[in-house]
Amino acid sequence: MSFGVRWMLVLCCGVVLGCTVGPDYQTPIETAPTAWVTRAEERVAPGGEILIEWWASLEDPILTDLLQRAVVSNHDLRIAEARVRESRALRRAAFSKHLPKIDGSAAATRFRLSRNGVGVGSAAAEQGLVNLEDDFYQLGVDTTWELDLFGGIRRAVEGASARLEAVAEERRGMVLSILAEVAASYIEVRGAERRLAVAEDNVRIQRATLDLVANKVKAGLSRRLELERAKALLETTRSAIPALEAARSTASYRLAVLLGEQPGALNAELSAVRPVPLPPALIPLGLPSELLRRRPDVRAAERRLAASTAEIGVAVAELYPRFLLTSAVGRESGVVSDLFKAGSGNWLLQPSLRLPIFQRRIRANIKAVEARSEQALAIYEQAVLLAVEETESALERYARQLQTRGHLTAAVAASRRAVDLADVLYGRGLTDQLTVLDAQRTLNDVEDRLAVSDTALASGVVLLYKALGGGWEAFESVEQEPGTLEQAAP
Repeated sequence: MSFGVRWMLVLCCGVVLGCTVGPDYQTPIETAPTAWVTRAEERVAPGGEILIEWWASLEDPILTDLLQRAVVSNHDLRIAEARVRESRALRRAAFSKHLPKIDGSAAATRFRLSRNGVGVGSAAAEQGLVNLEDDFYQLGVDTTWELDLFGGIRRAVEGASARLEAVAEERRGMVLSILAEVAASYIEVRGAERRLAVAEDNVRIQRATLDLVANKVKAGLSRRLELERAKALLETTRSAIPALEAARSTASYRLAVLLGEQPGALNAELSAVRPVPLPPALIPLGLPSELLRRRPDVRAAERRLAASTAEIGVAVAELYPRFLLTSAVGRESGVVSDLFKAGSGNWLLQPSLRLPIFQRRIRANIKAVEARSEQALAIYEQAVLLAVEETESALERYARQLQTRGHLTAAVAASRRAVDLADVLYGRGLTDQLTVLDAQRTLNDVEDRLAVSDTALASGVVLLYKALGGGWEAFESVEQEPGTLEQAAP
């Protein structure tokens, strides 16, 4: 039996008997609670399918347009997408180790030997027995192939695949964050507009009161003190307007940057005043167990755990022998015209075995990788707890904000009636001007607090949907590369 046949038999047996060392990954058992702790009002449903395009329920076309544009042009998201492409390329690189490494070579050499050099006699050179100056031509193909008998390469591909999936989940998490930030900034713009409108409306009411008091002072029916009180209330209300204008501009600038544009680029687009987009009448929450399957951060942590488990197999494989098959086929000749003649060929077949003898470094590395896997498990378990905590907290704040808004709505209605009654009584001389100013001050306060509450309620539903992990599915655009090595991977 020839050497080549014997080696092929060894190769086939190795491939058949090859194993994969290291632990096989087991998905952690879900530890989410079976029900939500927070008991909200009837506007929050514990079950049901959560809304994927939750922004559509806010019924604001400008917000929808801004969200769609942000997902396309946001710079943080572009960075995340580039990381996905990087991880995809690294996975292809890991899988390529399954394949032989093939290198081609070609060389043309012109050389001259020393007449007095070692092994070259001057007499032999003079008689033409040795060519001191000559040409040499060479063509060849070299191949090196490592047999993955113990699964080190397979574990490396497994780890690279899990890391790619983790990075893809992190991109989805970035989409989720961008959606929430854009919506929150937009709501802040509309909330500042609402508070500005309240302040300006109260300025108008208080100016009318000031004019009424001024007329009474001129007629001798009121004292100068009442006029100064009315002026003080009016200027106090006016003092809040610059800060509100600054808040609106700041939120608009932030919104522009989130869309990948210069601050101020959206000023004209957002110039028309619109109401604060309030949440729908009913918000389905889904179940806590669904939260873990939907939230990108939890999914990414689970994939990182899978990658760290595969890395243990890569480290353990270093303890075992490595089998390599090296071959070379080529042609050599001193004359170009003879390069492709029958006698110019050469070949080499070299099977080799590499076995680590001193293993202390390898075993220390295995311990380090195992410790990293334990860290990844703890990080995953922490991500689960934080996901449930964040959702429960967002639900609690949203439910309490619903109650706050209900009370403030009733307070605004009562305050407006009180202002109307105070104006009528003051006009008839049945109450003093201080009662009127106090009623107006109260109305100004509760209307502003209602505007703040509406803004907080709208922002709260955005944070609730972010905590629930909804929204990234609407912008899923993972690139596929048909025919790549990764699709051929086992």
